[in-house]
Amino acid sequence: MQITAIPFQLFAGGWGVAANESTGMLYAVGKGGVPDSVQVVDNSTDTIVATPSTGANPENVAVDEVADRIYVTNYDDGTLAVVDGIDNTVVATVTVGAGSTSVSGLPWKGCLRRLPYQAP
Repeated sequence: MQITAIPFQLFAGGWGVAANESTGMLYAVGKGGVPDSVQVVDNSTDTIVATPSTGANPENVAVDEVADRIYVTNYDDGTLAVVDGIDNTVVATVTVGAGSTSVSGLPWKGCLRRLPYQAP
C-alpha cells in the first residue's frame, strides 16, 4: 500500500500511526484531531472516516490485519482499547497498567505485547 497523503491534523503532536494494507485504512493517535480517540483514515480518499473514543491520552496503535483489529494504548488510564476494523467501534478495553505507551504484535502467532514507558 502506498500512502498518498495524511491529513495534517494527525501529526499536530501525533504519536502513533499504523496501516492495514488489506483494507487500505490508516490509524493515527496523538494530540491533533479528536482527543482521546483513534482517527481512521481511508487511504484511497485521504479522508477521516471515523474517530472512535479509545481512552485517556492514546499513545500508540498497532494493527492485526488477520483479525482486523486495532489496538490502542492509553497512557493516562492504563488501558488497551481493542477496535473492530470493520465498523470502527471499541469492542474491548483491557487494563494493562499505568504508563502504557507502546504496543506491538505478531498476529500470525497470536501474540500482542504492551511495552511500558521507562524514563531515560
